[in-house]
Amino acid sequence: MDVNYSPTLLARAGSGTQRRQGYTLTELIVTIAIASVVLGMAIPSFASLIQNNRLTTSLNTLGATLSYARSEAIKRNQSIVICKGNAVAGCHKNQHWHEGWILFVDIDRNKAWSDEEPLLWTQAALAQGQTLDWGAFPSSNYVIYYPDGAASSNGTFTFCDNRGETAARALIIAKSGRVRVSDKSAQGTPLQCQT
Repeated sequence: MDVNYSPTLLARAGSGTQRRQGYTLTELIVTIAIASVVLGMAIPSFASLIQNNRLTTSLNTLGATLSYARSEAIKRNQSIVICKGNAVAGCHKNQHWHEGWILFVDIDRNKAWSDEEPLLWTQAALAQGQTLDWGAFPSSNYVIYYPDGAASSNGTFTFCDNRGETAARALIIAKSGRVRVSDKSAQGTPLQCQT
């Protein structure tokens, strides 16, 4: 018995007469080139976005520490100190603020943490490449919040990263204890990053 297939049925059945589709090497190279250009333009702005997020996170962390210190001073009716240092060594004048800070109840009012005083907050170092400086009178080593919610002095915490002054941000503390964020100093001048 002989079976005859029509050409239409052979094409539908997937015989070798049907042309297979795909990409040529030239099309693939052009697609990769276009993707490379688009990624090359997007990566720098993505890196800037990451740096902005890290700076904002650091700013918010210190802002939360200051807010917590103020509320604890009022609640406990005692002085609360924030100083650069850590839970092992306590306040450390030779350390930088971006290396970490602690917050404690200053029972003996000597601005130095001891084991008898409650440690309320310990902050580890900020992200790699970030700096944090505190400018205030009488000391750049600590901030004190008093039971009435006032701060020991006016001052400015300046956050910087490898982008310099153009990306710098500040937390400005008023004598009343209130904190505000700014991209300028308290006097309205551009922020200065320490080298």
